[in-house]
Amino acid sequence: MSVLITGGRGQLGSDLTALLGDTAVPLAHADLDITDAAAIESAFAEHEPATVINCAAFHVVDAMEGEEEKAYEVNVSAVRALAKASAARGAKFVHFSSNYVFEGDRLEPYGEDDLPAPRSVYAISKLAGEHAALAYAPGAIVI
Repeated sequence: MSVLITGGRGQLGSDLTALLGDTAVPLAHADLDITDAAAIESAFAEHEPATVINCAAFHVVDAMEGEEEKAYEVNVSAVRALAKASAARGAKFVHFSSNYVFEGDRLEPYGEDDLPAPRSVYAISKLAGEHAALAYAPGAIVI
């Protein structure tokens, strides 16, 4: 059983790779451009993952205000493509979102039932990515 980790060389991806050991297949951007549908198909065909954990994101928060298209391409469209590919192959899809989807003015942690209140292009794109994951991969997990 393999676990394909997109963004596999980033901080979160590296930590998950260390925890999962030999089952992990970490793919950095240089290994898999998640905005390229053919590359996604190729990676799924090669690695046949049972689980896909999406740690990849465009997350340069301040720069995104002027790069909305890139934010949506990576944080929404690519998530949709990964979710669809996972569902088509029966792989579990796990997607990491961001605390930025919430307002950010509380001292206590937000819960699953709290309403999001995104206030930036980054936050809006991450929230839309959550919806894409849940809509296109039945049983997806959003963290």
